Amino acid sequence: MNDDAPNPASADANRLSAPSHDVENNDLKNNIGVEDAKSLVNDPQQKMSVDRKNNMSLRTAIRESQILLAYAAQNGTPLSESVIKVIVTSGSTYAQGVMTDDAETAFWLAFNTVAKAVAPVSVNSLESILDPDEMETRVVFGMRFKKISLARSAVQWYTMLAIGTLCALLTIQIYWLFGSKITADIQKISEKYTDASAKWEAAKLQTLNATAGTGAAAAASAPSATGDAVLSSGNVVQDASNLSLKAQVESLGFQKSSSYESLYVWSRIWAMFLPSPQTEIDNPPERKIYLNSILLQSSNLLLDALQRYLLPLLYGLLGTCVYVLRTLAAQITARTYSEAANVGFRIRLYLGTLGGMVFAWFVIPENSDGGIFKSLSPFALAFLAGYSVEILFAAMDRFLVAFTNKSS
Repeated sequence: MNDDAPNPASADANRLSAPSHDVENNDLKNNIGVEDAKSLVNDPQQKMSVDRKNNMSLRTAIRESQILLAYAAQNGTPLSESVIKVIVTSGSTYAQGVMTDDAETAFWLAFNTVAKAVAPVSVNSLESILDPDEMETRVVFGMRFKKISLARSAVQWYTMLAIGTLCALLTIQIYWLFGSKITADIQKISEKYTDASAKWEAAKLQTLNATAGTGAAAAASAPSATGDAVLSSGNVVQDASNLSLKAQVESLGFQKSSSYESLYVWSRIWAMFLPSPQTEIDNPPERKIYLNSILLQSSNLLLDALQRYLLPLLYGLLGTCVYVLRTLAAQITARTYSEAANVGFRIRLYLGTLGGMVFAWFVIPENSDGGIFKSLSPFALAFLAGYSVEILFAAMDRFLVAFTNKSS
């Protein structure tokens, strides 16, 4: 064994004993007794025991207490001078390795006092809001970016989610609106076209019977666009009515054809996934009517699925994103945001998204007993459920209470 090797305990004792007046001054400054400091110098084993007490948890607590003290000073939070002095001196006392049990006890009491004074602000919330040092960076896909705070990262993430949800919602909403308008027009035009065609056939039959009863020849005018001839009954008023009815049938026929063309264009995104027709029809006009009926029914099913499921989900998700962003802004302003809040935000995303769809199922405005629900659309209710999940739970509780009362 090398006799020249330094002894750590002796070195520490020599270092403390050499500048004895400095140690005494530091002890007085840090409210630690001189006798305690001398005992540390004379007894290295006792000093090692003190060093073991000055562990990493205590070091972390001292750093956190200084952060809270700085926040309290910046915001004018009243604190006693003795509390401030204990926290200030704890750092140097710990660094020198001379913190006694009494000094540590005084530190924890002061730390507790400061934590209560600045509550609900905590060290975690302050560290989550404050940006890291400018030199700290992170690597994403091989590119280096400056590190940002957890609060700023959460705001960016939820903002992107809200914008993406809004874009998807507007796209699907507009697509659904176009399809709904086209199918509704086809239904209305088809009803009018059927009624006008029936009246036109009855008018033709009445004119033929009238001309045959009087023995007059049925004179045909110039052929129309559909190939049918307009019969003349000899009555000017009746002939004018027939001509108007004939023109109405032709106009409705053109509108119906153009509406189906628009429906074919609207359905190009998903029509390729439709199964091939199983019924073989050789007559081209009848086959066209058959294919139009298949497309119209498929379009109505898709529109109903979008209205009942996908759109309420997106409205619920958008409402939740708005709530989270609003809550984030309030927490950041109050310096109470922490990483633990993200857990609650994520759970709220799931509940709000599903709640938007479920709320649209349970609450039908037409069947509501007046109040605000009757004046809101299912989409507005889905957004409201996503923004405030508590409304959904209140509605479900009301439903259960009503069901229980009826059962009893």
